[in-house]
Amino acid sequence: MKTALMITWFALTAWLPAAAQQKLAVVNAETPEGQLLQEAAQADDPAKKTALYEQFVTNHAQHDAVLWVRSQLQDLYLKANAFDQALAAGEAILGKDPQDLAAAHLTLKASEGKKDPALVLKWAQQSSKLARAIATGPQPEDVEDDDWKARVDFAKQVDNYAEYALFAQILQTADPTQRLALIDGLRQLNADSQYLPKTAEFEFNAHRQLNNQAAALATAERVVATDQSSEDMLIFLADHYMQQKKEPDKVIAYSQKVVELVNTKPKPEGLDDAAWTNKKMSLSGLANFLIGTTYFNQKKLKQADEALRAALPSVDANDQLKAAVLFYLGLANYQMGNRKAALAYNEQCAKIKSPFQPTATKNVALIRAGK
Repeated sequence: MKTALMITWFALTAWLPAAAQQKLAVVNAETPEGQLLQEAAQADDPAKKTALYEQFVTNHAQHDAVLWVRSQLQDLYLKANAFDQALAAGEAILGKDPQDLAAAHLTLKASEGKKDPALVLKWAQQSSKLARAIATGPQPEDVEDDDWKARVDFAKQVDNYAEYALFAQILQTADPTQRLALIDGLRQLNADSQYLPKTAEFEFNAHRQLNNQAAALATAERVVATDQSSEDMLIFLADHYMQQKKEPDKVIAYSQKVVELVNTKPKPEGLDDAAWTNKKMSLSGLANFLIGTTYFNQKKLKQADEALRAALPSVDANDQLKAAVLFYLGLANYQMGNRKAALAYNEQCAKIKSPFQPTATKNVALIRAGK
């Protein structure tokens, strides 16, 4: 499975539309608070600017300019990778002004910086909800047309970014329960998101990690109905149908597709050459075994023999599967009248400790006795 994806994304514009920003109230430069703001605005050093704005918030918590100051602080915190402070600033702003889209967006980015899946999910949902309310809502009477257009454009960007943020976090999250929550969150944001198809294999593997076979099966069946590019989902379904003794045509078709994929797909990112070679051998061996046994059960002995012979070179590392391949090769060749090959395959099978060993041993004796 491809464990990492290269992501190309535009950064939201560094400027924010005037209608999306906190506005600075008129402040008397002759007052202590006005002088403090003036000194902060003129400071070139981000650390000094931050300290001055923090001093303003501490000393003038009830001032009309405090939300504007917090918005400046949130941006400074984010640039300094002070993600906890950026989160706290955003929450403080939104507690007073729930419509502040810029603060919601920066709070989402702070959550990403913390690499906290639950926070990313929370703020992706909240920023998207706010962005959509703005983008689809009426234009306020006190906002000029150009400013409103800019704000709506910004809201659409924030909404798109919320989807991207969830997708990026899905790629970075190893815990299967958290990963599934993020995928579900992305699906709730937009069931037609461009990123959802790229999460399908992550969703499938997360269900398998949690040993939720029913959910893994449902995911694989949903995906494979329109996209047969995942060898892991295909072999999972083929093996499941084989064990359930149903859908023999799908067992063959999906297994054949697996063989095709492992012979044509490039090595996935995250796998070294040896690991990819081993995976190809394992999948090819199992796929050809499933094809061969399905044909055998359909009394198509020639096709069964061909598929099982194709499986044999790929199963050396798996004694149990090798024994099964040899056993069915022995049966197929015996029924085709090729007693010499049937004897050879049963002899090899009888040397491997497996559930097939006792029957293969008896078969060897019977064939040698001319039966």
